[in-house]
Amino acid sequence: MPPSSIFVFLDLASLGLDREDARDRLRSHGVLWSNAHHPTVLRAVTHLGHSEADLRTAAARTVEALSKES
Repeated sequence: MPPSSIFVFLDLASLGLDREDARDRLRSHGVLWSNAHHPTVLRAVTHLGHSEADLRTAAARTVEALSKES
């Protein structure tokens, strides 16, 4: 049985982005991340009902959003 939730953490320190800027970029690409336990870390949670295609799309959008020049 697959897990009911998967947590993903993303440390923004090496990207030189602050959390709010990163979250704004992600939101503009249709991907929602939340703040995590550390000032440079974001958290995403998947739940049952998300397909592998959904997760691949979210991952691709995350890379695109955080790779753009500000």
